[in-house]
Amino acid sequence: MDGGNWKEMFYAVEADDIELLRYHLRMGIDPNFQHPEVLSTPLVESAGLGRVEMVKLLLDSGADPTIEAAWERTTALQAAETHGQREVAGLLRKHLGLPPRTTWWQRLLRRAPTSSSMLGSCLALQVLGGCAPPVAADGDGDGVAPEDGDCDDADPNVLPGAEERCGDGIDSDCDGEADPFSSVRFTDGSVSIPDDPALDLGDVEGTARTVEAWFRVAGAQGGDEVVLIDKRGAAGQVNSAGTDYSVRLLRNGDAWQVAASVGPDTDFCAWEVTVGPVEPDTWHHVAFAVEVGAGAAGTKTTWLDGALADTCAFTAKGPATGQALLLGASVHPNPSPFEGWIDAVRISQGVRYSGDFTPDSALGADADTVALWALDGDAEDAVGSRDGAVSAGTDWSREGACSGS
Repeated sequence: MDGGNWKEMFYAVEADDIELLRYHLRMGIDPNFQHPEVLSTPLVESAGLGRVEMVKLLLDSGADPTIEAAWERTTALQAAETHGQREVAGLLRKHLGLPPRTTWWQRLLRRAPTSSSMLGSCLALQVLGGCAPPVAADGDGDGVAPEDGDCDDADPNVLPGAEERCGDGIDSDCDGEADPFSSVRFTDGSVSIPDDPALDLGDVEGTARTVEAWFRVAGAQGGDEVVLIDKRGAAGQVNSAGTDYSVRLLRNGDAWQVAASVGPDTDFCAWEVTVGPVEPDTWHHVAFAVEVGAGAAGTKTTWLDGALADTCAFTAKGPATGQALLLGASVHPNPSPFEGWIDAVRISQGVRYSGDFTPDSALGADADTVALWALDGDAEDAVGSRDGAVSAGTDWSREGACSGS
């Protein structure tokens, strides 16, 4: 443990510098360590200060909310509630599986008899300074009665303002819709993400990145080639020679093959190697990792639905492009418009996977995440400020990988 780095990470919380915090987490600094000069954790500190996004980042990076700060014997939840940080407290309670906190007088009123009893009608007389009206029944104890909008008074996790969970078929927030937006439905459009050096793979020796996405091809998809992810256009070249990386679908009879292309078509591994099959109208997960060595040579590994499908050696990795990252479209004019869905796209530092694995149906952010577009109603980057723009020819969809639909 590098104590200096840990202290700098802790002070990043105090200074409200989330990028510095994210940097040290990526460098492997343990968020649960307590330096003897501080005797607290970054999570306890950020909770007490009400740093909501920092709390989310620390939890996603493995911070343990049950650890007490050695100095005050206080957990993150206790720090948040002591300092009146209600949003952070609610976030931590949800993470820990605890019910929302209620005040003592709310609990008193909740237990009061209904209007059939004078005692019930006026139980709060001394507390509130007057005779209270009958208290609405709250069968699940979540603090919201049916007449106040609770659409399922037998489930404490269902109430106005609750977070929707994709694929469970439950209207968790009582807005009349069972599931949240979970993906982008493409017909003849795209999501365009402005160029940022952090999104490049490039041909620099020592670069290692993983790119992955959930997608579903519509059964009516036309053409013989479509593009899911496209980062090309280096030196104005929109063909294979200008490719940094591109995830393409190539027709193979009634199904499709996936090609994770990372260089010119003169290099078979870099451009043409395909894996499959990809059946239409079914959710699939694709991931590929690139490790660049000397002279723009290196290795490319591709996974399909968590199965290690191919590893090959290339000799000509494409350069960084300086162009936008496109989802569902290409700068090259030939591929047909993508007809289908993309649920989420994530770019990570290093090679995230080794052998076979089970893809997470809801890709999340952690210390290795460079960028993450969940595409659940917006094209915002959950990690940084690399937000995308959605064009015509796209719609938000409630279908997603987590629903299996």
